Amino acid sequence: MCGHLIKQHADEWIQLCEKLEIAITAPPAQAVLKEYHKRQGQQEDPDPFRANIPIPDFSNENFVDAIIRFIVDDDQSLNVIENEHLHIIFLMLHKELKDSDIPHQSHLRARILETWKAHVKTLSSEMKVIFTICSIHPLLLKFIIQLGWITLDNASNNDTLMASLESELRRRHIPFNKSTQRIRYF
Repeated sequence: MCGHLIKQHADEWIQLCEKLEIAITAPPAQAVLKEYHKRQGQQEDPDPFRANIPIPDFSNENFVDAIIRFIVDDDQSLNVIENEHLHIIFLMLHKELKDSDIPHQSHLRARILETWKAHVKTLSSEMKVIFTICSIHPLLLKFIIQLGWITLDNASNNDTLMASLESELRRRHIPFNKSTQRIRYF
């Protein structure tokens, strides 16, 4: 697929990937990607694996936030912050930083939990809105259920799919008929 896209649709493919912020990392595509950027007058991306994350100005709060993002995004242990070699790296990179400015795991844990609780609260509010919409508009749900038509060819594995789908939907009290809600094509 990648080869076909490179040979036949390179510009469209690259434009769409960039619009959707999908990194093109396939080795065969790198030369084409470089040529595309050159034609567009763009500087090539030196590292397609590196996220395009803005670097904020240094402040103690931004420093703590960056450490938390690293720990959470990379699934690190909170204990990593207690590593003396990591402290030396931090102190080396920012001369005004003092060892006492580097947060301990208890502080990071509290900030992570605080952020998580705020996120759960936001999700809970959003779910209440969705639940309210569903409970206020049962006619909308009936309309959505009526849209359940599936177009499939005559392969026997599709018969199995439809039987399983019918069973699963009925288990959830959603009316569905494997025969009448299937449009066959040849």
